[in-house]
Amino acid sequence: MLKNTRDVPAGSAEAKRAADTATTRLDKAERFAQGLPAGDAEIDDLLARIKAAREEVENRRTSNTASDQAAAVDTAALEVGLKEDVTTMQAVTAKLVESRGYLGDTLTIEGLELWGQVEKDGLALVAKYQGKVATSAEAKRMVEEVGRLSGELRYSRSQMGEHLTRWLPPKIEKYLKEAESTTTPGNEKANIDLFIGGLGYANRSKVFLDRFEIIAQWFPGTDATFVPKARARVAAIEARVDAAKEKVAAKNVPPADVYAGKDKEALRTLVKNAWATVSPKYPALKIAIAGRSWERRTDWVWDQGRWNKVDFSTLPTFVFYKGSGAVAIGWGALLVKDHTNGDRIRVKVDPAKDTPPNWSQVYLLAKIKP
Repeated sequence: MLKNTRDVPAGSAEAKRAADTATTRLDKAERFAQGLPAGDAEIDDLLARIKAAREEVENRRTSNTASDQAAAVDTAALEVGLKEDVTTMQAVTAKLVESRGYLGDTLTIEGLELWGQVEKDGLALVAKYQGKVATSAEAKRMVEEVGRLSGELRYSRSQMGEHLTRWLPPKIEKYLKEAESTTTPGNEKANIDLFIGGLGYANRSKVFLDRFEIIAQWFPGTDATFVPKARARVAAIEARVDAAKEKVAAKNVPPADVYAGKDKEALRTLVKNAWATVSPKYPALKIAIAGRSWERRTDWVWDQGRWNKVDFSTLPTFVFYKGSGAVAIGWGALLVKDHTNGDRIRVKVDPAKDTPPNWSQVYLLAKIKP
C-alpha cells in the first residue's frame, strides 16, 4: 500500500508510472476496507484516508499533464527561429569578445556603437532558452550556451559601466589639460612642434568623448553635463588652432599615394564619383590611395534587423579639397571590396565639412600636387 503520495515523483514518464502504481494500490486498499464490517470508526477513517490519497494522486496527475503540455510548448517555441538564433548567438559571442578591445587606450570606437544591440540580442536569447526543455540537438546546445552567455553579458555590462565612470573621465581630463597647456596663444610662434603635439591630445580627448557618449546611452543616470562641458573646451582649443592653421599645415605631411595596382585609375574614378555625390560643394583637388594593398577581414554586422557575417577587404584613401586660406583638408574615404558579392567594390565616405576631422589632416595647398 502507498504510504505517502509525496512519493510520486515529478517528471513526465516516471510520474505517470508512479501515479498509475499508486492508483492500483489504492484500489486494492479500498476493496479490502470495503470488505470489512461497516460502522467501525477505524475502517471509516481508513476509507477517508484512501479517498484523500486518491484525490492527491489525481491532482499530481493533472499537474504533470500541465507540465508536459508546458514542456511541449517550450520545445515547439524553441524550434521557431532556431536557425536565426544560432546565427545571432555566433554574432553576439564574437562581438562580446571583440568589445573588450574597445576599452583600452586604443584610439578607436569602431564597432562600439553595436554593443547595445549585442546586449539586447544576447538578453533575448537568454530569456528564450534559459531553463527551457529542448529536444533537437541544436536547441539543446542553445539551452546550454545561454547559461555561459548570461554570465558574459553581466561581465560585459559591468566592464562598460566601470569604463564609463572610472576610466574615461580622468583620461579625458588629462588629455584636455595637456592640449590646453600646449596650445595657449603664442605657443604656435614659440614652439610649433609643441603646439602641434597639443593637437594630438585634443584629438585623443575627442575620440574618448565620442566613446563616452556612446556608452552613456546604455547607462541612465550618467552625468548629462560632462560631455557638453568637455566639448566646449575642445572647441576653444580648436579655435586657437584654427587661427594658426597655416603654421600647423606647414608642418603636416600629406599621406602618400602609394597604391600601384593595375586597377588604380579605376579605383580613383570610383572615389571621385562617390565624392562628387556626397560633397558637391568641395571639388576634389587630389585623390591618394594610401594603402599599398587590400586588407581582408571577416566580421559580424547589424543590417536590416539581423546579424550578417561579412567577408571584405579595405583600402584607405584620402580626398584633398581646399579649406579656408592657403590650406587643404585631407578627408578619409574607404574602398571596400565585398567578397560575398562577387568582389563588388564600393566607397565608404562621409560628407565633407569646412573644418578637418582633426588638425593633423590640414596641409598647405602647395603640398597637394595632382
